[in-house]
Amino acid sequence: MEKKISSNISDEKLKFLSKNSFISLAIIGIIAFSIRLYYFQWDLPISLDAINYFMYAGDIVTLGHLPDWILANDGWPRFLSLIFSLIDSNNPFYYMQIQKLTTVFLSTVTIIPLYFIAKRFFEPRFCLIAISLFAFQPLLIQSSLLGGTDHLYVLLGTIAICLFLHQNKKIMYSSFAVLSLMTMVRSEGLFLFVALSIIYFIRYRKVRFFIPKYIPVLLIFVLILLPVMNQRIEVSGTDNIFIKTSTTFSYHTKSPEETGGESGLPFVINGIKNFPIYVGWSLVPILICFVPIGFILMFRSLDYKKLTIIFPLILLSLPLFYIYAIDIQDTRYVFMLFPLFSLVSIYFIEKIDNKINKKNIFVLIFIAGILVTSFVFLEYKKVDVTHEKESQMIALYVLENLGGFNDYYPETQYIPASNIIRHGDFPTLSDNYKHNMPKFIVFDESSTIEEYIQVHKKEGLSHLVLDDGDNRKEFFNQVFNNESDYPYLEKVFDSNEKEFEYHVKIFKIDYKKFENEYG
Repeated sequence: MEKKISSNISDEKLKFLSKNSFISLAIIGIIAFSIRLYYFQWDLPISLDAINYFMYAGDIVTLGHLPDWILANDGWPRFLSLIFSLIDSNNPFYYMQIQKLTTVFLSTVTIIPLYFIAKRFFEPRFCLIAISLFAFQPLLIQSSLLGGTDHLYVLLGTIAICLFLHQNKKIMYSSFAVLSLMTMVRSEGLFLFVALSIIYFIRYRKVRFFIPKYIPVLLIFVLILLPVMNQRIEVSGTDNIFIKTSTTFSYHTKSPEETGGESGLPFVINGIKNFPIYVGWSLVPILICFVPIGFILMFRSLDYKKLTIIFPLILLSLPLFYIYAIDIQDTRYVFMLFPLFSLVSIYFIEKIDNKINKKNIFVLIFIAGILVTSFVFLEYKKVDVTHEKESQMIALYVLENLGGFNDYYPETQYIPASNIIRHGDFPTLSDNYKHNMPKFIVFDESSTIEEYIQVHKKEGLSHLVLDDGDNRKEFFNQVFNNESDYPYLEKVFDSNEKEFEYHVKIFKIDYKKFENEYG
C-alpha cells in the first residue's frame, strides 16, 4: 500500500513538471549552466582565436570606436566590447574569465528559443527532451568554456528561426534583423538567410503580392549589414560576407590544375569523403543514436514548419562541405546544426515513446540518460589541468627569456595570452603588446637540426623548446633525448628541475660553436 502511494506521489510530481514546462526548462538550464561551471578552468587564460576577439574588443573599448584593423568575423568582439565597457578593472586575466563566462551563459540560454521552436512541432515533454539533447551536448559544453565566437552565432541563429516561425508577420520580419547580426558574427549566417528566404516564398506563395512583400525582408537584412560591410571594405578591401562567398565559389570552380586539386572533381570527392566522417563524429555520443532515423521520419507529411528545419540543415551544410573538402578538421563548424539535430531526433524519440506506457517517467529517464552519457563523455575527454597550467608557466618563461624559438603547438597557444597578462593593463590598445612578442618559427621543411638552425638563424632563432612529443619532428626528439651530442646547444631550462609533470627542455643556440663546427 505504501509503495503504491509513493508511486502515485512520484507520478504526480512528474505530471506537475511535465505540465509546468517553464519550471522544467529552468531546472534543465540550471543543470546545464552548473555542468559548464564544473568544467570551467578558472586558472587558465583564453587561447587561440579567442585572443584575437579579446584584443579587438579591448581596442574598441579603449578607442571608443572600431580599430583600423579587421577580423574576418567581428560581430562577437563588438558584442564583447559592450560587456567589457561595463567592467571596472584593469586586470586582463579577469576580463579573460568574463569572456569565457559570457560564452558559457550564451550557450546555456540558447535552450530558451530552442524550446519555443520545439513547441511549434511537439508536445511540451518532447520539447524538454529536445533542449536536453542540446544543453547536454558534450562538444558544445567543451567549446563554451573557450570564449570563442560559436555560441553567440548559434544563439542568434536559433533566435532567428524561432522568430521566423511566428504567425505575426512583424515578428517574422524581425527574424531577418537577427539574421544580419548572426552574419556579422560569422559569414555563414548568409546561408541561413538564403534558407529562410526560400521558406518565406514557400510559406507565402498563395498570398497576394508575396514577392513585393519580400522587399522589406531583404532591406532589413542588407541595411543592417551595410555599414559593417563598408567599414570592413575600407580597412581590408573585402566585406568578408558577399565578396568572400563569391571569391571562394569562383576559386573552387576553376580547373583542378589551376588550384592544385582544390577545385572541380577532386574538391567535391574530398568533401564527399570527409563531410559524413566529421559530421558523424560530432554527433557522438548522443545524437548519433537518433538523428539518422529521425531525419528519415520527418519527411512524412511535409509542411513549411518542417521545411524550416530541412532547408537550414541543407544550406548550412554547404559551408561545412567546403570546410571539410579543404581538409580543415574541426567539428565546431557543425555547432549551428545542433539545435536542428536536436529537433530532428525527436521524430525518432516520438516513435519510441508510442510504445511506452508511462510517458512522464520515460521523459525523466531519457533526460537522465542524456545527462549521464554526456557526463561520462566529458570525464573521458577531460582536460589535463596540470599539463595546461604548466604549459602556461613555461609560456611565461619563454616570453621573458627567449628571443626566437621553434613552434611547439599546441602548448604555444598560451604565449599570446600570457604576453597580455604580463603586460598587466587592460583595456588598452593591442599595439602595446603585439610588438613585445618573441619570434617563433611555424613553417619549416628541414630534415636535420643543423639545417633547421641554418635556415632560421636569419629569422631570429635563438632557442629550441623541446618536449619529446609524438607529433614533433624526429630531429627535435633526438636532441631532447641525446643533448650531450650537441655541444653548440646549452640547456637553460629543464621543467624536471621544477618538478613539473610536463617535461620540457629549452636550449640556447651558441652560434659561435655552431659555425665553428658547420661553417
